[in-house]
Amino acid sequence: NDKGAIVSVVGYVFEPIASGTTKTPDSDYLAWGFWAQGSTRDSILPPTATNPDLEAQAGAFAYGSDRFNVRAELKGTAEYNGVASGLYSAAGMVEYFDADVSLMANFGGTIGADNVAGDATANDGLLLGAVTGSVSNIMAGGMSVDGSLTLKRATIVTDTANGANDDGFTGTVSGTLAGRAMSGNWGGQFYGPNKAAEGVPGAKAAETEYPTTAAGTFGAMAPGNANDPVRILGAFGTWKAE
Repeated sequence: NDKGAIVSVVGYVFEPIASGTTKTPDSDYLAWGFWAQGSTRDSILPPTATNPDLEAQAGAFAYGSDRFNVRAELKGTAEYNGVASGLYSAAGMVEYFDADVSLMANFGGTIGADNVAGDATANDGLLLGAVTGSVSNIMAGGMSVDGSLTLKRATIVTDTANGANDDGFTGTVSGTLAGRAMSGNWGGQFYGPNKAAEGVPGAKAAETEYPTTAAGTFGAMAPGNANDPVRILGAFGTWKAE
């Protein structure tokens, strides 16, 4: 509402556990969503230090149970399909939206593209491939939004500051929605059991064990006049196609 309080949470269904049933944690899950907050101003007076003018804000989040350690030995491609939800704004209106998401991951770093200093033929293992994708079939407020988004090439890079199990990817967004050219950014993370990295007996070799899921966020906009920008902000979860 206009005071920033949560007035509803939608899209969740909670199933009670039957009496006597043992609770077993889910070892492989994704969670994603978005939030919005209205202005926190409580008067029509100009903002002051004690009454700041906090404009309406929105954000998106995505995470999973286990971050997948993309190993340098992993090669080949994998397709991931799933869904997205978020907020879509156009013509002065803001609506919830749902959409389909498709990702294509091409694992395997390129020799020399991310090389050890002083050795252009060596790969230090930090560049582990790239991901591309699309957001399509966007339905906002029960109506189909004309157009789609392209999730442009996002490189998979090991985040050495947070450890080897933090292999995320980030890139830019293009596309056309409602006849307007969109631009923005996107990013994500792979998740799922990582048996090869854990040294589990009988696990798939590091060269063939692909992450089972991926989740992330995206946002894009088309500038217009003060009352007519087109904006989209969302989060997605995807599963590896068999």
